[in-house]
Amino acid sequence: MALIKPIRGFIPQIGNDCYLAETAVIIGDTVIGNGCSIWFNTVLRGDVNSIRIGNNVNIQDGSVLHTLYEKSTIEIGDYVSVGHNVTIHGTKIGNYALIGMGATLLDHAVVGEGAIVAAGSLVLSGTIIEPHTLWAGVPAKFVKKVAPEQAQEINQRIAHNYNMYAEWYKKNQEPETKSQDSTEHDSKTEIEFDNAIAVCRDIFEKKLSDYGSSWRILRPESVTDQIFIKANRIRSIETKGISKVGDDARGEFIAIVNYGIIGLIQLERSFSDSPDMSVEEALTLYDRFALEAKNLMIAKNHDYGEAWRSMRESSYTDLILQKLNRTKEIESNKGVTIISEGIDANYFDMINYSVFSLIKSA
Repeated sequence: MALIKPIRGFIPQIGNDCYLAETAVIIGDTVIGNGCSIWFNTVLRGDVNSIRIGNNVNIQDGSVLHTLYEKSTIEIGDYVSVGHNVTIHGTKIGNYALIGMGATLLDHAVVGEGAIVAAGSLVLSGTIIEPHTLWAGVPAKFVKKVAPEQAQEINQRIAHNYNMYAEWYKKNQEPETKSQDSTEHDSKTEIEFDNAIAVCRDIFEKKLSDYGSSWRILRPESVTDQIFIKANRIRSIETKGISKVGDDARGEFIAIVNYGIIGLIQLERSFSDSPDMSVEEALTLYDRFALEAKNLMIAKNHDYGEAWRSMRESSYTDLILQKLNRTKEIESNKGVTIISEGIDANYFDMINYSVFSLIKSA
């Protein structure tokens, strides 16, 4: 099985019917569409920024995909073929493009739909390769135009071939051994997680309807303080045994889930001076971060064996407060850490501890 490694709270997302070679490495904020194949010794390193790959893409042996921290991302469209030993660094590649063996594409370059980059070419930073053109050389330069139907036919044929090759390998992959009891338990946990998130999302959506995206003006520090207030109130209720006003502890855990996701959105999009996000966009981001939290839970359950089920509910509160104090310290240090995880990782942990409480109190 490929090495799939979470980092900074990001877990790679893999589409349906994909083939991942055993020595492929897929890290962090990487999303792969359906019907893709990632071949031997290929590295998709989404640690410092995002990598987005469309459907029916093949990335062949020894290729490396990476980005610049907070400056460049990788976007690859559908039916793209990336040859052996290609380096793609912060480049946008359109549908039906073909990247020849050993090519290097640098940050902020754009390869248009149906374009071909010849083997061994060096595409310099900021280069714009027009759709349906052939470029070659070091540095790469325009050679000729390519008929759109020719480019599409070539890459559909390559995609078909690589899907066929992938099927050969899938048949020879050893199935993961997992007991029926373990599989059923994992499924039960995922259903419980989904049910808890559905309750939180319903409240988030209703508040969006009432207030719009008014939370968009909050700086991340303000989101952290809001969660801190909620967690402190939970601890007070747990200590005193009674709540005289507002939500009970369960309602506050729901609020922490929702503010945690708001915090992740604000970290990714930055804050705004006005409520500038539509309901549809907010819910799409909500669902993405909720899924990332779920996948993080699944990965940690694999390593720790759902130890959280044996914890006292008051421990979730204390751990959330610990994460909040860490987050506030990181914020005071302008987001810089020496060895620790970042703010986003702490938000994900707060979300999951809150979901655990919601599962146990359901």
